[in-house]
Amino acid sequence: MKIEYNIDECKELAWAIATEGGFSLGKTKKGFVPCVYFVNTDITLFGELLDKVKIGRVSSERGDKKWKRKFKWYVSNVEEVNNICEQILPYLPSKNRQAEILLEYCRIRLSKNTKGGVHKQTHEPREFELHKEIKKLNERGVNNYEVYDAIIIGSGPASLAFAYNTIEHTLHL
Repeated sequence: MKIEYNIDECKELAWAIATEGGFSLGKTKKGFVPCVYFVNTDITLFGELLDKVKIGRVSSERGDKKWKRKFKWYVSNVEEVNNICEQILPYLPSKNRQAEILLEYCRIRLSKNTKGGVHKQTHEPREFELHKEIKKLNERGVNNYEVYDAIIIGSGPASLAFAYNTIEHTLHL
């Protein structure tokens, strides 16, 4: 069942995912699993989120005993991931490429309309490339987002110096 979200819901979901969540394409024994997720320590946010999006699951975990329990809302059904990505992509402030990758992956899977579900068919070389690309984009460390964040956060000498050094490091100048 395809759920249509209004513009405000799309914007809210896009910002939540871009700031406190993400897009991934996990690898399993059977293939790949697309996932859209949002993580936070405030459980009340998840009740509101589920009321609006009407899909997905919430899990919880606690890392170190010193840390707060964190909650994770996620969607990993191919059709639902495709639907969410299509609707929120125009409103994402960042992580656009990851959403585009998941959309392409979901479209490939959904185009193989055969018995046994979308996970049971063999994977095309392009799907392996998409997995590799999203994995690279989601790595921790210096990436293009740090460059943009440094430029957007401030225009003082310290911010500009950080931006310049980050760009220099990223582009190997």
